[in-house]
Amino acid sequence: MTLVLAPLRGQPGEVLELQTAQNTQLVMQRDTAASGDEPGYASYNVYNAASSPVMFTTPADLPAGSFFIWYLSGPAAGAGGGAANRTGLNQVNGGGGSAGGARLPPIILSRAAAIAMLPIVGVLPAGGLGGAGATTTGAEASGVDGAGALGDATISAGGVVVYTAFRGGGGSAGESGGTAGGMGGGGGGVMGAGTNATSAATGGGLPLPGSAATNATTAASTFGGGFGASGTTSGSAGGVSVFGGGGGGRSNESGAVKTAGGDSCFGGAGGGGGGFVGASVGFAAVEGRDGGKTFSLPGGIGGAVGLPGAAGLPGTEGYGGRSGGGGGAVSVPGVATGARGGDGGEGGGGAGGGGAAKGGSGTATGGRGGNGGGAQWIFVGF
Repeated sequence: MTLVLAPLRGQPGEVLELQTAQNTQLVMQRDTAASGDEPGYASYNVYNAASSPVMFTTPADLPAGSFFIWYLSGPAAGAGGGAANRTGLNQVNGGGGSAGGARLPPIILSRAAAIAMLPIVGVLPAGGLGGAGATTTGAEASGVDGAGALGDATISAGGVVVYTAFRGGGGSAGESGGTAGGMGGGGGGVMGAGTNATSAATGGGLPLPGSAATNATTAASTFGGGFGASGTTSGSAGGVSVFGGGGGGRSNESGAVKTAGGDSCFGGAGGGGGGFVGASVGFAAVEGRDGGKTFSLPGGIGGAVGLPGAAGLPGTEGYGGRSGGGGGAVSVPGVATGARGGDGGEGGGGAGGGGAAKGGSGTATGGRGGNGGGAQWIFVGF
């Protein structure tokens, strides 16, 4: 017997009777918890660092639903602070953007499977703090590197970790006196954490067990984290990933070359680098760089000269945290203060680097790097 059923609408609790051509009667009752105009969730909960650890001990503790979909995102680190200079004619660089955290593919399980996993504990670390900008009344000074997140996002069952979404790496501080801009952190991978920016090519997290971090800044990775943008290579942008975090962007790009943080389809996108002041632009200040995109959605926009970078938006069911933009640089005859980088969105969005500062008197202070987006667990019941 073949049935073709058109969409049915009715009131909660209403009994609907259908008669088939073979005189077989079907009796159905609409779910009393939903009407035809509601989104169809039995429950919808978003957990973050403020609610960590999230604990379910008994079946009654679980949210409503016959089956669940879990979306788990790792945290991002902080972005680097901008450099400052008051007396010399050396280049002053903004901080590097931090990389995004990885996002696991959706985890689908029945209520019975969730009950079998009890007790369930979710640990959701906060994102790393942005590095402070340099402060000087004379000689050039470098900012502070962004701090790493304190751990990865995990879900354990019966005391054993079964799911891990790895963290992204922090952006390096902007330096003064050289041409190396702040470097971006490496994105979190599905099987490994991204590294903090400490070299010209900062590694993204591992894509598969036992693998190497081979996804260069010029190539996309499916499950690995994007590499951080090089501080010494012109045109270097944050690496791109699908489920891993996008690599952090760099400072020190001018003119038509305006590289951004790394894009990610589902993971947290990489933050943009802070604006800089250098000979290549006649020692004028340069705006901050944009954060990486999530699918085709833009990240945080880099701040104009002297203005902060835009913060990223939180993650949703469809994707992880959006990125923050880099802070704009400042170059003035008097007291100079670089702008702050934008924070990454909850769900592992990378943060923007702080803008550089060049002044002529008083105190020059680089902008603080943005804070990385914390871990996120979206728990949907149907």
